[in-house]
Amino acid sequence: MPEGGIHPGTPFPGYPNIRSRYREGDFPVAEKAHTHTIELPVWHREQDLELAEQYVSAARKAGECHKELV
Repeated sequence: MPEGGIHPGTPFPGYPNIRSRYREGDFPVAEKAHTHTIELPVWHREQDLELAEQYVSAARKAGECHKELV
């Protein structure tokens, strides 16, 4: 199962449920991108707008204060 999520076969039953033959280090650029990517929820309802704005505000604050955070 992928880190932090469900296996694609769960919502898509036709998706092959096989283990990858790739090993760690086979794709260093993709692996680096994956480890430095933040996964956010998908908002699609009007009532989600306030929560989405809170995420944007938090990201801005972290960006502005990043030196104090590390």
